[in-house]
Amino acid sequence: MPYVGGLCAALAALVITNLATTIYLHRGLTHRSLTVRNPLRFLFRIHLWLTTGIRSRDWVAVHRKHHRFPDEAGDPHSPYEHGWGNVLMLNFFICAKETRNPETIAKYSSDIRDDRWDRWVFNHTWVGFFLGWTLFGLAFGWLPGSLGFLFHGASYLWLNGAINSLCHVFGYKNYGRHHATNLPVLAFLCWGEGYHNNHHEYPTSPSFQATKTEWDPGWWGVRMFSRLRQIQILGLPIETRAPKLAARS
Repeated sequence: MPYVGGLCAALAALVITNLATTIYLHRGLTHRSLTVRNPLRFLFRIHLWLTTGIRSRDWVAVHRKHHRFPDEAGDPHSPYEHGWGNVLMLNFFICAKETRNPETIAKYSSDIRDDRWDRWVFNHTWVGFFLGWTLFGLAFGWLPGSLGFLFHGASYLWLNGAINSLCHVFGYKNYGRHHATNLPVLAFLCWGEGYHNNHHEYPTSPSFQATKTEWDPGWWGVRMFSRLRQIQILGLPIETRAPKLAARS
């Protein structure tokens, strides 16, 4: 039973981690299509700290640089530069290398300022990661808890690698001006992130769905939290910007 509990907790944590990534890190901090308010913002930050150790400024800088040079020289994780198999399996190491470039951080995330929580807590990334691991171990036993925590981490890293690799090589396109593609399976698993072609066409849209047959669960979450006054929506959804494309579905 501890193994089942550890696995279920890992799956639940993975769902929340992907939700926090798409809403807080991606649509909010990186592209400013929405603003996440407290306490939801703080809950997302502490969850990401405990489960991934991600430093927000680093994530934002790498992703913004990716949009500046999509699948060109300078793209931190283009499958056309590194090979899609390498990005799929080694995305963490490829992105981590870019975060060690001070010019990237200074140029692409200068607007992300550290607050006291960053200085005291969230910038200590490995502390958060090992604390999360410890909590899993205390809750489910060290072996089943460790396996569950590592399953969460490996799954999250693989899904991120899949977005950065598969969604630039395989899938379909609504817009043909760039290599990014749409993969509905990854959109389902990653709260809409698999609609990567739509996102690259309209990066400041809070919604990634462009047609009536595309379902972006992250957008559903954004609207729910907006009704709870935890999110302020700033950008225009793609359906509003591209009604003819939506109507063709």
